[in-house]
Amino acid sequence: MKKIPLVFTLTMLSIFSFAQKQNITWGEEFKMKKGSTDLTVIHTDKSGVYLQEGHLAMKSYFVIGASFRESATLVKLDKSLNELYRTDFNKELKGKEFVEFFPFRDKLLIIASEYRKSEKTMELFGSEIDKNTGLTTGTWKPITSFQKEDKKSEIEFKLIPNADTTKIILVSTITGKEKNSFLVQEFDGSLKAASKPATITNEFG
Repeated sequence: MKKIPLVFTLTMLSIFSFAQKQNITWGEEFKMKKGSTDLTVIHTDKSGVYLQEGHLAMKSYFVIGASFRESATLVKLDKSLNELYRTDFNKELKGKEFVEFFPFRDKLLIIASEYRKSEKTMELFGSEIDKNTGLTTGTWKPITSFQKEDKKSEIEFKLIPNADTTKIILVSTITGKEKNSFLVQEFDGSLKAASKPATITNEFG
């Protein structure tokens, strides 16, 4: 197992000391699971700290080998940095690619994508996580889909809250041989479209 370096512990203590101005007591030494690739603080609230622990999960298996995908474990620590739960979502993510854990207002969402090779389409999904248990509260909700111009087209997207955190903004680009498409769209906290997408296309002559 990997041990968390001192700078991580100091960062955690600083977050609580600054945000809540209360005394922090030491918990047991936090250790990353074998095979973990990284550790990131994604959210804090009155109940504790939420961490993203990256790892690889098997995507498909072949006789001569296997392919893997990036996945992540959600870890919650209490105010004393003791672990409350650890959820890997490998079962829920079967057939999908993990994108990110996305905190929004009082919610915590897990975002994933699924690429349909025959249709050259990438679909984006989201599901809410119960912050008390670390489990998803329902099925995957489709957010939007991206259509590639050709198989070599590149899709990039980013979810961010708007200025007053009342909406989720999706910003995306699709880069192809003949044109680039830029899209901006708003969604509410339930991942329902709150506006029509604004699209800008830059075609090459």
